[in-house]
Amino acid sequence: ITAWWSIAVLISGTVVLITLDRTTERFDNLVYDLLLRGDRASTTDSILLVTIDDESLGQVGRWPWPRSTHAQLIDALTKAKPRAIAYDVLFPEPSVAADDAQLGEAIARAQSVFVPLSFVAPGQNGAPVQALLPIAPVSKAARGIGHVNLDVDADGRVRSTVLAYNDGEQIWDHMMVLVRRRQHATADAGLSPAGRKRALLIPFLGTSGHWPSIPAAAVLNGEVPAEILRDRLFIVGATAQTLGDYHLVPTGGLMAGAEIQAH
Repeated sequence: ITAWWSIAVLISGTVVLITLDRTTERFDNLVYDLLLRGDRASTTDSILLVTIDDESLGQVGRWPWPRSTHAQLIDALTKAKPRAIAYDVLFPEPSVAADDAQLGEAIARAQSVFVPLSFVAPGQNGAPVQALLPIAPVSKAARGIGHVNLDVDADGRVRSTVLAYNDGEQIWDHMMVLVRRRQHATADAGLSPAGRKRALLIPFLGTSGHWPSIPAAAVLNGEVPAEILRDRLFIVGATAQTLGDYHLVPTGGLMAGAEIQAH
C-alpha cells in the first residue's frame, strides 16, 4: 500500500510540475506549429489585401491619413462591387468634422464595410475593460463592428483568437466572423455560444506574403485594372514597417495584423 501511495504522490507531483512549468502547453504549440508546415488548403482567390504599406505612405502622405483619404479609398473599392470590405483601421476619436462626415457617407454608400473597435483597460467606473467604438459617423454607417483581438502565447507568437469577446457589457463578435456571416448564411451552424467564446486556433496557410495584395496608393491612383478588383473580399490594413502592426506567427517570422485577419 505504501508503495502505491508513493507512486500516486510521485505521479501527482509530476503532473503538477508539468502543468506549472507549461510543458504541456509548449508541447501542444510545437505539434500545432509542425502541423501548420504540412499540407494545407489552397488560398481562396476571393480575398485581396489592400495594404497601407511604405510605398503608399510615401505617395499619399504620413500617417495618420485624413479621413477624407479613407473615404476616397472606400469609394474606389466600392466601384468594384466587393463582397465585403474589412477595414482594419481604428477611428476612435473625431478629426475634422467634414472629413469624418465624408468617411461615414462613403461607408454608407458601400453598404458592406466592417470596422474594428478597440478596448481600454481599466475602463470607467471600476470596469476591468471598456469598449471604445469608432466615431459616430463610422459606427452608424458600418455594416458591422467587431473586435480584432489576438491572443499572444508565452513564447510571443500569435496562434489563436476568440470568435466572441465579452467586455462585461456586451459580447462582440470578431470582425472576420461578421464578414464570414455576410458571405455564408450558415457560417454559425454547429457553433454553440460556448464555442464562440473559446480560443480558436488560427489555420495559418503560410508565411507573410501568402495572400495577394495591392498597395492602397495604387487603388487611390486608379492604377489597378478593374477586373483585378471586381467581386473581391477586401481586407484593408497597415503593413508599413513604421506602423508596427506586426506579430510573430507559428509559420515563421512576423506577419501584419491584416494578413492574420485573412487567415
